[in-house]
Amino acid sequence: MHLQMRKGLCQDKDMNRPPPYFPQNQLSPPDEKRYRKFKLIVALLAVLLVGILGAVGYGIYYLISSLF
Repeated sequence: MHLQMRKGLCQDKDMNRPPPYFPQNQLSPPDEKRYRKFKLIVALLAVLLVGILGAVGYGIYYLISSLF
């Protein structure tokens, strides 16, 4: 949507910016322990997912091999 204003009082680029009272950066420095804990949880979930997929695959293989 294009705004038509006289003498450039309001420009389009000003409409895309957030209000100035929203903080643009973190108020406190990042916590290294929090990031490390997050990486550990993601790694454990990945290992758990691979284990579950492997168990399901083995179960399907065992089921098919026992039928024939």
